[in-house]
Amino acid sequence: MTKRHVSCPKCKSLETKRNGRRMLVSIPVQRFYCYKCRETFSIRHQSRSRISFHGKVKLTRQHLEGRTSVRTLARHTKHSTRTVMQAIHTVTKQCVTAAWIAQTLQPKWSGYLALDGKTVRVWDWSAKHFHYSKAERRWLHRMTLLVALDLGTLDVPAHHLGDEETTFDLILFLRTLRRLNYPLKGYVSDGNPDIEKAVKMVFGPGIPHQLCVRHFLQNLRLKLKQQQITEEAYRDACRQILIGRKPNFLRVPMNLFTYKRIPSLPRTNQSCENLIRFFTLRLKTLGQFRSYQYAADYCNALVLMRRFTPFTDRKDQPNGISPLELAGCDIEKIDYLKINQKSNR
Repeated sequence: MTKRHVSCPKCKSLETKRNGRRMLVSIPVQRFYCYKCRETFSIRHQSRSRISFHGKVKLTRQHLEGRTSVRTLARHTKHSTRTVMQAIHTVTKQCVTAAWIAQTLQPKWSGYLALDGKTVRVWDWSAKHFHYSKAERRWLHRMTLLVALDLGTLDVPAHHLGDEETTFDLILFLRTLRRLNYPLKGYVSDGNPDIEKAVKMVFGPGIPHQLCVRHFLQNLRLKLKQQQITEEAYRDACRQILIGRKPNFLRVPMNLFTYKRIPSLPRTNQSCENLIRFFTLRLKTLGQFRSYQYAADYCNALVLMRRFTPFTDRKDQPNGISPLELAGCDIEKIDYLKINQKSNR
């Protein structure tokens, strides 16, 4: 019985041999080598065409809105995870920015903000050839996504991907917010002193600041564990602070009770914490971004999806309305994944 040879697709020669296999989305592909033209080739029994832009938008929508992981999309479409990620990046890098929305749609914000940050894992190629300890390497490839949540509409006017939640990155972030002509009237923070310092440098002094009561009580709990205060004093302080009174035996900051004279400011930043939790669940399946640009484009598309998606579980407001619609924008015929940013500038 003679051995069958596979003809070369380039020179049609039968002088070929098997040249190993490679895995392509859990499917083994046989490689061949041609002695005549010295080229390698493969024969794929399942042909896969290139993904069109409409198909890339569909994959991105399934990933962002349907919460489908990249591996699941790759398994269903018979493409590699790298191909799916490249398709998602092709769509996310052409999404419009917050400046385009502020200039074109002109949302009407309430002026009261909640500021917070979220850690995002991004590979740092500059530190590839350096030697670090395990503890240093854990914090090396990380950046911080700074978000500003408008408390009146629950819209995200601006976001910024920086190195850390420090004064420098906060100033850059707040300057972007000021260029959008955001009417800042007051803000809520988790007690980070750099936030208050950056707001004074960008928007000037006199902006009302509400310190999150829940974060302050958590810090008070740490003092209890460190035996700096007694348990009886801790319980009495929690009871007095929750009803809006200042404890006589404990020194508390004055901005802890700003919500009493400004009703539009809540006493906690729970709404911003829920937004950070939303970003955490979405970014958990990706693991780590390979570059800063990939991370910035993906976070921008994630924020856009949040701004254009109607609410479904709100108790204080009617559901079926998106944050941009609450801000007075008409987005009925707008698809945030298909807006050509270059043609609208």
